[in-house]
Amino acid sequence: MKTTFFIVTLVILGLHGVSAQQNAGYSEETLEDAYEIINLQYPKGRLLEATIGSETQYDGEFLTYLWLNENNRERTPTGVLAITPFVDFDTLLTEVQKKELTWKFEHLPEVILDEHKVSAETIRQIDVEKNGDNREFFPDGIVSFPLIQEGKDGSQYGIIYEIKGVFPVSHPGSNMHVYRKHNGKWEYFCIVNVSV
Repeated sequence: MKTTFFIVTLVILGLHGVSAQQNAGYSEETLEDAYEIINLQYPKGRLLEATIGSETQYDGEFLTYLWLNENNRERTPTGVLAITPFVDFDTLLTEVQKKELTWKFEHLPEVILDEHKVSAETIRQIDVEKNGDNREFFPDGIVSFPLIQEGKDGSQYGIIYEIKGVFPVSHPGSNMHVYRKHNGKWEYFCIVNVSV
């Protein structure tokens, strides 16, 4: 009897652990918004199933509020090359919201994408490593799990970090992309240059 209770408890805890890992502690609404942003950014192609987080070597250091605020540009040919930021996020967020977003950047988890919620094909890291000389197994990109942040006027902002064109040796560049929810739909707001 005790053994049966112990096994049932382990199964329940194990299933709860799987669910929490997949949801990474996000509400259903946040998960829905996050996957919508991923699908806007990658409607097709191949994505690495593991996302980039704040602890990810090299790339994690760029996932900061300071980088977002100082390096955002309008997504136009002249805007991307502009010297000054497109927008000052300090004017779009209250001090409390700025602290929330800073915390979210600092604690951004690495998540395994749910292949049923992503329109792009997901590729496992182990498959990339096993098939290093087969281009078919290289993802077109790697993304962070989007951060969702409410602004001063009730606007919502979605921020996703992306590395484009991943190859065995290096990648050609990375950016943060910021979306803003307008009339219930996510629209592209600005780009944040990270590396070329």
